[in-house]
Amino acid sequence: MIINDIKELRGLISKNNISFEKLFFNKIGLEWDYNAKCFGDLGADDLDIIEVIMYLEQEMDCHITDKLGEVILKMNPNDLIQSYIRDIKLKELGI
Repeated sequence: MIINDIKELRGLISKNNISFEKLFFNKIGLEWDYNAKCFGDLGADDLDIIEVIMYLEQEMDCHITDKLGEVILKMNPNDLIQSYIRDIKLKELGI
């Protein structure tokens, strides 16, 4: 399966019950800061994010496109977490 956009990625992560804590906190040792504007603000570099992407590809037997990888590198991590939480809540509500 090829993952092309962030919505597909969030859905797949949610479907496979992979937690963001496991991905970002335990896997690469990030400490969360709700004021962060990018993963770099959390102390992650490009290699850390690539490590997470490779882990996801292995765990979910998928391919995350390079274009999506670039989006992840540049996005606000708090937006990613909030959208993930929203997806989980909608799933719980059956919406």
